[in-house]
Amino acid sequence: MKYSSDMAERLFQETPDEQAGSVHELGWFGMFREEKVILTEDSQGFVDAEQFDTDEKLQEVWDLLALSSTV
Repeated sequence: MKYSSDMAERLFQETPDEQAGSVHELGWFGMFREEKVILTEDSQGFVDAEQFDTDEKLQEVWDLLALSSTV
C-alpha cells in the first residue's frame, strides 16, 4: 500500500461507516463520519484521504461516489 498521509494509513486500518466500489473497478471508497473523511483506494494500491469541513459536503461527495460505483 502507498498512503498519501498518516491519516490515510491510520484510517485504512479501521472499518468505515459506509463503503462502496471495488479496487478492481473504479476504486474502493470508505466514509468515516466522525472524521469527515472519505478514503479511496485504487487498483494500484494507492490510498488517499480527503477531509471535509461539513457533514453536508461529506454526504454530497459520498452520494456522488457511491452512485458512480454502481454504474
